[in-house]
Amino acid sequence: MTNSIKTSQTKKGLLAHIEASKREENAKHFVRAEKNELGTFEMYAPKSAEENVKQELEEGKAQIAAEKKAIKEKLKSEKKTKKKIRKGSKVKRPIGVKLIALVGFMLVFALGSVTTAVSYFISEDIRASSEDNNLTINSRTTSDVENRLNSAMQSVNLFLDLIKTAGNNETEKKSLESLFFSRNKDIVAVFSKGSGNVFLSDAFFVAHEIEKESAGDYFEQSVEFISSAADGEFVLENASMFFSVPLLSIFYPAEDGCIALLYSIDNLLTSFSAGGVN
Repeated sequence: MTNSIKTSQTKKGLLAHIEASKREENAKHFVRAEKNELGTFEMYAPKSAEENVKQELEEGKAQIAAEKKAIKEKLKSEKKTKKKIRKGSKVKRPIGVKLIALVGFMLVFALGSVTTAVSYFISEDIRASSEDNNLTINSRTTSDVENRLNSAMQSVNLFLDLIKTAGNNETEKKSLESLFFSRNKDIVAVFSKGSGNVFLSDAFFVAHEIEKESAGDYFEQSVEFISSAADGEFVLENASMFFSVPLLSIFYPAEDGCIALLYSIDNLLTSFSAGGVN
């Protein structure tokens, strides 16, 4: 009895389950109405299995995209953090660079100072040497000019003494005059105030195309210099402007008042320009 009751109950349960399954299967093919959040009914057809799969795939893709975006943002934030850490840990001016710059500056300063000092002392030494050389050259030049002029005046004095001893012998005077100017080529004219005579170097005046009378004219207009020399002064004048050739006129005192001479400085200038003064 009991077994029959259990069997009937089991059959009923199976039948009920089958009917419920059939109702669910039939419900898939009909439009259903459900109440939405606003209290109204919406009509919709139940989704098929394929649509459910598509929806799940789309949701999965969206979730994956969101995860990728989150990963990218995380990587960006990590990169920024690393950059900040590197910037914070990086030394702007390492001590090695500072030492190299300091040593380089010291070397440049030391070399510049030494070069400046050496240049200054060398230039001072050169300047002092140049001044000494100039003084030496000037003293030698002065001494050479003085010796030449003294020798010329002594030769003129000797020549005038010989002319006095010749007396009125004009032939002898001409011979002495020719001999004197041939041996003293730098002396081109001699004037004696006592006798008033003017002696000339014919070769010089002819070579430079100068009129012989111009020597007498020059001495005649040099009255002031002659009177100063007669008073005991030594006068040295530039006669180049008058004769248009390099000449010096020398006026110096003598027993008969004054003696004057014209001295050619061609050889003197050549000696100076060639450095022949020792």
